[in-house]
Amino acid sequence: MAPNLTIDGIEVEVEEGTSLLSAIRSLGIDVPTLCHKEGLSSYGACRLCIVEVEGMRGFPASCITPASDGMVVRTNTESVKAHRRVVLELILSEHPTGCLFCSRQQQCEDFRGPGHLTKAGRVTGCMLCPNKEKCELRELVDKIGLDHVRLEPLYKDLPLERLDPFFDRDYNLCVLCGRCVRACQEVRGVYTLAFANRGPKTRVGTAFNHLHLDMGCRFCGACVDACPTGALADRTSKWEPPADKTVETTCTLCTVGCSIEVSASNNRVVSTQASQAGGVNGGQVCVLGRFGVAELINSSNRITKPLVRKVGQLITTSWDKALAQAAEGISRFEGSEIALLYPGLLTDEEANACRGFAASVLRTENYPHRVPPKEWGSFDASLGSLSEGDCVLLIGADLVQTHPILGHNVKRAVDRGAKLLVLDTVPTFLDKFASAKMPVTPGDFSWAVASLIWAVIEKDMKSRRRVKHLPKWAFKLLFEEILSHVGTDKETLQQAADVLREASSTLVVVGREVGAENAHKHFKGLLSDLCDLLSSDTKRCEVCFTRSTKDFDAHWLKIMQDIEAKRVKALVMIGDLVPRLSPEWPNPLQDLDFLTVIDSYDGSYTPFADVVLPAAAFTEKEGAFTAVDGTLHELRRAVSPRGQSKPECEIMSMLAKALGARDSELNSIAENGREQCPDGQDRPEMDSSLSEQPLAPGLSRDEVKRSNEWPLLLVNRHNSFLLHGHRLSKLVGGIRSLCMSEFVRLSPSMAEYLNVKNDEEVDVVSGKGVARLTVRVDEFVPPDLLVSRMTAKDPRLLALLGKEQASFLTNSAAVRIEKIIGDENV
Repeated sequence: MAPNLTIDGIEVEVEEGTSLLSAIRSLGIDVPTLCHKEGLSSYGACRLCIVEVEGMRGFPASCITPASDGMVVRTNTESVKAHRRVVLELILSEHPTGCLFCSRQQQCEDFRGPGHLTKAGRVTGCMLCPNKEKCELRELVDKIGLDHVRLEPLYKDLPLERLDPFFDRDYNLCVLCGRCVRACQEVRGVYTLAFANRGPKTRVGTAFNHLHLDMGCRFCGACVDACPTGALADRTSKWEPPADKTVETTCTLCTVGCSIEVSASNNRVVSTQASQAGGVNGGQVCVLGRFGVAELINSSNRITKPLVRKVGQLITTSWDKALAQAAEGISRFEGSEIALLYPGLLTDEEANACRGFAASVLRTENYPHRVPPKEWGSFDASLGSLSEGDCVLLIGADLVQTHPILGHNVKRAVDRGAKLLVLDTVPTFLDKFASAKMPVTPGDFSWAVASLIWAVIEKDMKSRRRVKHLPKWAFKLLFEEILSHVGTDKETLQQAADVLREASSTLVVVGREVGAENAHKHFKGLLSDLCDLLSSDTKRCEVCFTRSTKDFDAHWLKIMQDIEAKRVKALVMIGDLVPRLSPEWPNPLQDLDFLTVIDSYDGSYTPFADVVLPAAAFTEKEGAFTAVDGTLHELRRAVSPRGQSKPECEIMSMLAKALGARDSELNSIAENGREQCPDGQDRPEMDSSLSEQPLAPGLSRDEVKRSNEWPLLLVNRHNSFLLHGHRLSKLVGGIRSLCMSEFVRLSPSMAEYLNVKNDEEVDVVSGKGVARLTVRVDEFVPPDLLVSRMTAKDPRLLALLGKEQASFLTNSAAVRIEKIIGDENV
């Protein structure tokens, strides 16, 4: 029965379980709150939302009091108002209040202008408060009518915490509302923050006062956005002027397509936050979307003017002269001698324009032929539905690292009651929320999926008729024989199979670490079988590849080989797509006769380019962006392009015109630029002959075989902090602390055995080469593994693998660790 109650003389009917506060606000009655925030659990700590309820003793907090039938509630009696004033006085007795009651407050506002800095906890006086645009305490003081605090102030004298990146923590401003703690625990599921101590010594912080970095914090900013007092402050925008406009757009720093709000002042990005209008990110963002955008767009490393090489030096020039010199240099070569490289995170218009420019104007086949990420299985729903299914199966998908918002959505699904299954080689953050974690031998994901299929059909052998791609001879094997190829035990697999059989809606997410096993035809076929087994009239299974780079990498490698062999003599490169860790590393492009770089940032090859053309950043252009699930998202311009930079579409057209392209070719490029990418393909039918071929592991056992000489197995998970080939650790200061490309993770027991300490530099040696890396001791890493995060083209990884290009299938090596003592290794 729906409760019917009376609030301030107004009768209202609400749903069962509705809080009294929600019932009050449904009538448009304003009740002050501090600890309450939409999306977080009710807490009842601040006591500002107290009301009178007939027949109930005292003044209950309306946020934690359920509405019940027959209640008579009064929200604004003199007694309630008096108690609220006392409660607010108690709160403010531990918070700097000079700005709240200053008799010249209005004059100060008029002089400073809205949004400038006011109070501080660590430094007495004005002008230093980070909560500059909106102070909830000031609003409460005005709303409740408090004009002074009668209690003796208690100053906590806590140190300012600034050792972690991205935001400052001044807990002298903290009023213990608990919003940051609940945002961290309930919304993000990280549990970095908690309350410590009791009574007057209660504080918010980490366990044992450890750094946030050491406590697994992902620096998403959810706690900063939840804080009402300025105790937590965005370090990047802390000193920026107030925004004069806010534009909702799409973040293109990864393939998820999160909706963000870009705040700008005087044509300068000052901050970004998650859009509250919905989208796949549901009001949340990752560290890059929250703290990285402003620093990226405003970077001093931006290229803002065209550059040309004259007498061995790069000098600034006009667009006309730069285009003329680029056209003159490129036109010296035949189409087969020219290549175009462009990154995957362009807008659809830009990617299409690049392909049109290469094919129609350069008349070359040397360019990435792939469409922006749309290689799908049967997935036909938005990733926004990730948190709505009954079961999520992650196959080699460390989403918290590669696609943090998707990882967050998986965590929300688990909180809602969905089952999570993880099939992976290395430990991931989401393992602790999984119903079953199935370890996999590196490179044996095909065998792992085959064993999972076997476990699903074991209790219903009739369903084997729906299995088309598992080799016929595999049915003659004992389950234990199949398991011998996989690192998972039978009990865990059967537990996972039970979950899959019972689920009515399953989403299978294949990580980019194994996505290229599409090249291994059995993997895609077996995945198709698994999806068919889990689909019926009443059951649904969808498959998503978070990223497929095999086509791009194949073209990249061919172009690099052609450059080395002097078959390609001229290159147009958008971004910094050829990795070079430092000037000491060999220059792979040194044999080019002509290099044109189109980029937003000064990269590894800008000093060697013959022409450099400045490109606009994603907040400076408009267009469509295809997310990893194939959905289209709109980019809106928040600020004008910096300096003389221009969008890549415009640059392609201008360069084509300078090369003498005909009107029909220019129109073709323009049409390609406006053209949307084709829809994602259905799950392809596999060649039936595949079922007769042996199901071989993805890696040769000899390549990763451990021995006394090579006792450890290095498993590399590719670094996700990249933008158009640029390492974000160079462009965003705080990312250096989070980026693990310089580290190798090692178990505590193995670190103790090898006498290696945390943050110690060591040489990792394989039979093919050596790489110098820093050790990070990680309790979740198995004793026989090393886990690294280098890019697929990192020279250190390639040295260990002895390869030109690290595909996702050949991403492991048997290694040993050698300590460094002076110039000698031991």
